[in-house]
Amino acid sequence: MRRVAVIGADPGRRDALAAALSRFLSVPVVGDEPRPDLAISATPFADHATRLAATGRELIVWDDLPELSAAVADRLAPAAAQHSKAVIVLPSFPAADARDELEQLDDVDRFARTAVVDAGLDRWAAAAVAWEPEPADADDRYGVPAAEVVRGLAELGRTRSIVVVPVGLDADHPGITAAAELARAAQMDVVIAERADLDDAVVEALAGRITGALA
Repeated sequence: MRRVAVIGADPGRRDALAAALSRFLSVPVVGDEPRPDLAISATPFADHATRLAATGRELIVWDDLPELSAAVADRLAPAAAQHSKAVIVLPSFPAADARDELEQLDDVDRFARTAVVDAGLDRWAAAAVAWEPEPADADDRYGVPAAEVVRGLAELGRTRSIVVVPVGLDADHPGITAAAELARAAQMDVVIAERADLDDAVVEALAGRITGALA
């Protein structure tokens, strides 16, 4: 039997996706296999370190799943109905180099814009990248923390409510809770949606991709 594993630096994210996939796959998927035959990125966007760890093995990256964009769009729908600002919060990535950074940001921008359009939003709000509050690592990572995006909206003084959609992060991630607290302090209403990438439809579609790769 081929060894299938979820790979990525964060063990919590690896285990969460492995557990979700186990409901849709007949083959075991683990979050700690050191040398799998088939590797699945723990988050939809695979950073340089994840791709490097998968060298010599097939790596499944899944930011292009239509079901993922649809899940994000579904969670953004209240923003369209209430004329709120939308903030899509993604894990940050260590930037291997400037070219890698630009390619990653292009992928993120394309993904977020697709979800915003699918949600029926008539204006672009923000796609924030959140990470654990570790100042020592800040210079090695790219993207803007969700709290900084919210602070910018608060300073403009025109935003009354925001919808925060986590992708690859739990709703209680420090980067998300910090953004929500800042928004409430600025008298904004805040809705934190359920994590989009572990939506059943998304995980089932990813399991289908894995099954196809194993065939």
